[in-house]
Amino acid sequence: MYDVVLKQFGDFSEEKFNTESKIRRAANDVMFYVAQAVGSTTKDATEYDWSNARKNLLSLQSMYIFACKRFIELEPSVVTRIDKLIEKVDTQIKEAK
Repeated sequence: MYDVVLKQFGDFSEEKFNTESKIRRAANDVMFYVAQAVGSTTKDATEYDWSNARKNLLSLQSMYIFACKRFIELEPSVVTRIDKLIEKVDTQIKEAK
């Protein structure tokens, strides 16, 4: 579906910029929420922070894979590393509960 939608547009420079911007923002948000979770002293907030880190990891992974269809070359190790981080964050979420 993504490819079909992209074919409807002419020049993709704005789309490329927006996609790259979303990837950068998601990566920054992952670092922010992980730092918040690690620095938190209350379990109530920790589960929330780890959950936000997980959401941003999935956003980062999704946008990265979509960007590879059109704008950048896929580096499989990046996707693998994100998967491993998601597993570690899932462990932290369970511990926070």
